[in-house]
Amino acid sequence: MKRVVFASLFALLIIAAIVFAYFYYQQLKSPASESFAAIPTDAALVIEIKKVSGLWEKILQTDSWASLSKQPVLSKISLQAQFLDSAMAANKDINALFQNKPLVISVHVSKSTDFDFLYLVNVPRFNQEGLVNGIIANLTGPQADIKKRNYNGAVIREVTLPGTGQTFAYTVSKGLFMGSKSSVLIEDAVRQLKSGTSLRNDKNFRRVYESAGKNVDAAIMVNYRNMGKLAGVFASDNASGVLGALPAFSQWGEFDVKIKPEGVSLNGFTSPSDSSHFLSAFSNQQPVSTDLINYIPRRVAVFQYFGQSDFQSYYSKLWSFISTRDKASARAEYFTQLDKLTGANTKEKMLAWIGSAQIYFITETNSASYANNAFAMIKTADAALARTSLKQLAETIARKKGTGYKEELYKGRIIGFVNHPSLLPNLLGPVYSHIDKFFYTMVDDVVIIGNQASSVRGYIDDISTGKTLISEPAYKDLQQGLSSSCNYYAYVNYTRAAYIIRSMSNNNTIEFLSANGSYFDKLDAIATQFSANGNLMFNNLYFHYGTTKVSKGEVNALWATQLDTACALPPNIVINHNNAQHEIMVQDVAGNLYLIDASGEVIWKRKIPEQMLGEVHQVDLFKNGKLQYLFNTQSKLYMIDRNANDVGNFPIRLPAKATTALSIFDYDKNLDYRIFVPCENGQVYTYQANGKPLIGWQLTEPLGFVNNPIQHFNADGKDYLVLSDTNGKLLVLDRRGEIKSKSTLPVVRPDNSRLFIQQDASKRVYFVTTDTAGTLYSIFADGNTLTKAVGSHSSYHKFIFRDINADGEEDYIFMDDNRLEAYRRDNTLIFSKAFDREMLNDIDLFIFSTGRGKIGVVSPPLNETYLINDDGSVYSGFPLKGSARFVIDDLNNDGSRKVITTSLDGNVYVYNLD
Repeated sequence: MKRVVFASLFALLIIAAIVFAYFYYQQLKSPASESFAAIPTDAALVIEIKKVSGLWEKILQTDSWASLSKQPVLSKISLQAQFLDSAMAANKDINALFQNKPLVISVHVSKSTDFDFLYLVNVPRFNQEGLVNGIIANLTGPQADIKKRNYNGAVIREVTLPGTGQTFAYTVSKGLFMGSKSSVLIEDAVRQLKSGTSLRNDKNFRRVYESAGKNVDAAIMVNYRNMGKLAGVFASDNASGVLGALPAFSQWGEFDVKIKPEGVSLNGFTSPSDSSHFLSAFSNQQPVSTDLINYIPRRVAVFQYFGQSDFQSYYSKLWSFISTRDKASARAEYFTQLDKLTGANTKEKMLAWIGSAQIYFITETNSASYANNAFAMIKTADAALARTSLKQLAETIARKKGTGYKEELYKGRIIGFVNHPSLLPNLLGPVYSHIDKFFYTMVDDVVIIGNQASSVRGYIDDISTGKTLISEPAYKDLQQGLSSSCNYYAYVNYTRAAYIIRSMSNNNTIEFLSANGSYFDKLDAIATQFSANGNLMFNNLYFHYGTTKVSKGEVNALWATQLDTACALPPNIVINHNNAQHEIMVQDVAGNLYLIDASGEVIWKRKIPEQMLGEVHQVDLFKNGKLQYLFNTQSKLYMIDRNANDVGNFPIRLPAKATTALSIFDYDKNLDYRIFVPCENGQVYTYQANGKPLIGWQLTEPLGFVNNPIQHFNADGKDYLVLSDTNGKLLVLDRRGEIKSKSTLPVVRPDNSRLFIQQDASKRVYFVTTDTAGTLYSIFADGNTLTKAVGSHSSYHKFIFRDINADGEEDYIFMDDNRLEAYRRDNTLIFSKAFDREMLNDIDLFIFSTGRGKIGVVSPPLNETYLINDDGSVYSGFPLKGSARFVIDDLNNDGSRKVITTSLDGNVYVYNLD
């Protein structure tokens, strides 16, 4: 941003010089050199402001500037620009001068992390240098340090601006003022001016420059050959692939700039010179309707559209272009081997059904890894041929590899799998390199391809429910500034591509995006289109701002990860101690335990012979900040490290079968853990974190079947351990296992029932729970017990005692017999919601930032997950897929909540809730 402020001051100096010199304008005896003659050829951008007068007034009228100008640095630019605009409005001579003399600015990369501007403007030849020097001296004042030196016949002056330490170098040569904060760039400009050649000698530059409109606010010439270096100043290493492709995109492009209240429109022409440029593949093509975009889901983050009136011609030129960058022999060998496997010309059979358009798109993701979110979409020339060819290819490969071919019918659509890696990128080019697998389905005459069957299912879900991009109000607004037909079309939804953008940005860029969040929040999308037009490509670049944003409050699927079999338990959220990111641990019914990162990538998979009981706990066994995973099955106690290896003497065989999940407590928060495992012989076995038996545990009371994990509470500095058995015995223990009290009444609790601690007005501690008859119990620490009836409930009900409606008092929440109910403490009903399907009684309460609760409920037979508001209504966007209890978590530590579910189809699904 400092560069922008400094550039404004330079512009002020330039304007002052021109104003002073204007009065000598009529005395010129010979024309000055044009600005383009001094621009070094390594320019990445050349900006020609044709009409300085009135430009600022237009900028003020845009929706985007109102927010942007509130930023501290840019507010200074706003004040300076308003001053200059007022000066031009007040003086007709100044205004007239700027109407006839364009200001040219070129942008050059000075090093890998920085770039510089070169400012160029014609000035009168009569005493030009003396006039400019005098004006700059008056503007900078007597405190400025001005040094001069001769360079190649030109006098370069370097001005150190008072109070800033910044320097500004300039010279006047052949009637041309050249200024920059880089004196090296001034030297380059002097040499370029004396060389006698200019950008106009480049036929591609001349071609696009001459195509520029006459009545525009500005013209921007883009040198794609150097744009990769300029973009690299803002980018991270993750963007190397994109940056490397820019020089090969085209040669020169020109954009006429038009500033509108709702956004900035840039239109012009681009000149690809030969087959070494990607856009040359569209030569002699006609623009094609973008109707294929109708099949893109609403949650798309970015897409690239490719349209051809003659696919065979395009395909031949495309691979001519790709061959200039990659070895064609590798691709040829790929299809040679594939043809040997299939016994047919696979490429020829695939190309036979491909039609006039293809799209590569990525849906919204919550990380830099997006393989599970990458898709291809191909419009077919013959849908029946495509369906037959793909099935034959899939069956043939499956038979030859001995894997067996299997199709899946999902919501009336066939999902097939061509079991051969990297087929799509070898067929259609490296733009599809993230689609390594070939799961496919068809919608009308369109083939959709993804990396996972679950990804394709998610796509079918979106299409079948009408969640398409073209139904998005913000996209409808964007379309008003775009063409309905083109050859190439790239789209970025700023909101949904946030993680992708940040992953490709360096730290400075990320800081800038964060500091100007209020401005970028108004940015709906960026879109660019290219359409063949003779030897040129007509291009349209559009930044759309407005009040119509992408849908908010809508739950969007982010990714799904396929497991070997169906999930056995709800997902567990664990912490990666290396980066503090949240990860997911889950076990399938085959016993495989998975660790999955926040992007859906499986870090490891390990076989556990038995099913886990309860959740995974994390401990810091060695007190060094590195976390281990602790859990139990019926017969063993496990502790594994981050790499899925057993720790120490684990697993430890239990003396008897465990009846419920273990409990682990760190009483004093000093990493001195205590582990408790109830077993079917009526004993509670206790261990230290290293797996050794805990010395000093005093519990000798005979117990029956303990069907709930031991709970630990602390109130007023006192510890309470509470456990109960199926005979109704409920014990309150101290740390050593000595009995502090017993309930005066038998309390037979349902399986996996919880107790909730409370204190009455006298600060007496008591525990709230229900028995299998649904009776509410208040069990005091001294053993006294009170009962209360709240409705009528079966022995399988689930009970939660929490404040759901943010009124400051806990409420009674029951799930039983497919009905969810909530009561206040006085037994008045808050809401009652009946479900017309079989529901799981296990429920979870999630408290949102407002203090109000949402209840998670699940219908396993229908594989549906619901989030219920505190008035009994269903949260917008639900139900989602899910067959077991789910969790809501900020997976990326960015304040955005995600819903993590497991499903009957063997997938872990993650949805964006915010």
